[in-house]
Amino acid sequence: MNMNWIIAGFAVLLVLASGFAAGYRKWKWRARGQREARIAHQSYRLATEMANEGFYVLSPVVSTAGAVTDWTVTDCNEQGAAYLGLQKHEVIGSNFSRFCSAASFANLLHICARAVEDGYYEDQHEEEADSPFRIRWVHRQLIATKSGLAIALRDISGEKYHALEMSRLVNEDAITTLPNRKWLTDAFPKMLEDARQKAALLFIDLDDFKNVNEALGHPVGDLLLRATAMRFKSVIGSQDQVVRLGGDEFAIVLTAMNNNGEAVRVAELVNEILRFPLELVKGKKTITASIGISIFPDDGKDTDTLLKCAEIAMYAAKDSGKAQHRFYNSSLYERLKGRLMLEHQLADAIEKDQFILHYEPRMDVASGKLSGMEALVRWQHPERGLVMPLEFIPLAESTGLILRLGDLIIDKACSQLALWRKAGLPVVPVSINISAHQFNSGNLSQTFFAAFDKYKINPQTVEIELTESTMLGDQSSTEKELAALRTIGVKLLIDDFGTGYSSLAQLQRLKMDILKVDRAFLSQLEKTAEGKIFVSAIISMAHALGMRVIAEGVETRAQLDILRSLSCDEVQGYYLSKPLPPEAMARLLADRESGLRNALPSDAAALQV
Repeated sequence: MNMNWIIAGFAVLLVLASGFAAGYRKWKWRARGQREARIAHQSYRLATEMANEGFYVLSPVVSTAGAVTDWTVTDCNEQGAAYLGLQKHEVIGSNFSRFCSAASFANLLHICARAVEDGYYEDQHEEEADSPFRIRWVHRQLIATKSGLAIALRDISGEKYHALEMSRLVNEDAITTLPNRKWLTDAFPKMLEDARQKAALLFIDLDDFKNVNEALGHPVGDLLLRATAMRFKSVIGSQDQVVRLGGDEFAIVLTAMNNNGEAVRVAELVNEILRFPLELVKGKKTITASIGISIFPDDGKDTDTLLKCAEIAMYAAKDSGKAQHRFYNSSLYERLKGRLMLEHQLADAIEKDQFILHYEPRMDVASGKLSGMEALVRWQHPERGLVMPLEFIPLAESTGLILRLGDLIIDKACSQLALWRKAGLPVVPVSINISAHQFNSGNLSQTFFAAFDKYKINPQTVEIELTESTMLGDQSSTEKELAALRTIGVKLLIDDFGTGYSSLAQLQRLKMDILKVDRAFLSQLEKTAEGKIFVSAIISMAHALGMRVIAEGVETRAQLDILRSLSCDEVQGYYLSKPLPPEAMARLLADRESGLRNALPSDAAALQV
């Protein structure tokens, strides 16, 4: 064979081999690409089917005019079909308009158009009632592709409900379910923006609620707050709001208001509706409210200013008496500053012991002799001189300073008894007034026991005066505290009888030693037969229960003579003597054996020193 033919044949073989190799490589690459595409598609399908999101692939339906009129579902996963309440085969190939109402479909077209224009769209959306999707809140992502849109939907209803619940807990008062102070701070600015011309903020403080809470217990106090909140809601319009600020303080926001008279009308309605007794676990209770009113924009244009002004006006209303309302004016700010200054001075006075006790004598009606005395506190103010208790005791009670002041009074009374005994004077029992706050503090008996031990005095020379409302708390704890006081030897007086909540059964159960008839009943003693009959009934009832009776506020000889005829045991009042400082009381103690009944003139006070 010719060498040239051999070379040519070999060359052909090389060409064929090289072509076969190239073809094999192309086939191999194509097969690998198809396999990889298959794997990728399977991976995509596996990922989408296992995902918690609903996936849809959409292609547009275009009109002859070139407008997108619908979207066809070319693919979706099981979750996407389930969101529509269908199976995959029922969804794929269908136009989305099949599943939607007209309004819902119009919204879908709008969202899809934005996604196509911008290439991407994402939001969180609350579905309407007529939405085809069976989820309340959804996170939506739309991505534009060459052939249409890819959509991913995720159900975030659980997250939203949790967020809404957390927001509710943060902005809602736990006891009354009313919006709280935080809600007011956040929402009030927007409410002011929406106000037509004027808005009003009513700052409401329940009168004497602290006494109710302490006497009847916190569960009953909470019940009263809930009942009060419901009544407040009944007097406002649909655009207004009631807020619990905390404690016994509420606010009413009036935004649909044309004039100040509308705020007055609501304030009057508040106290009118509170006049109806509230049904509580331990009976009925009537309560009143002090209301301060600030006006937007006259008194302020922001929440803090309007709250501050309304609170200042509320204090002015409270100072004017219960069940009052007042509008804010600039002069009230100066009064509040004075009140805050007095509060600061009172705390300082307790710290520096600027208090003294005066003693109002009591006379035994049968013998005419000094039988006891009532300790009454006075504030020896360094600048103002002697300040009477009516000016500072209510402030002490409202600020909680009454606990420290009460302990100071107990210590002073016991100390004075020890000094009189050391001077050789024949002491008589001293009665000490105890506030509801102090009685319910839980350590009253220990306080007295410590004072008796400190000054080495006989407990029988001390009496405790308690008002009827003081003992309205939990019966078991009240009886336990009273029993502890009796154990250490003190006598118990019920003060201002007939003005509170006492009943015959309660007097019998509590086993008090002495009953004091309130001065309000003595004013009718000379004027009407009914007044005399009423006082006679009280004395007879008390004697039947083994209690002595003291009439306080005796101002005339005629009153004294009538009380003597009714067998009243003891009397006190300005006809006998005004409260005396310790040195004057000491002189009276020294003369007590001489007898006072026969010395009483017809027109002068026999005990006056």
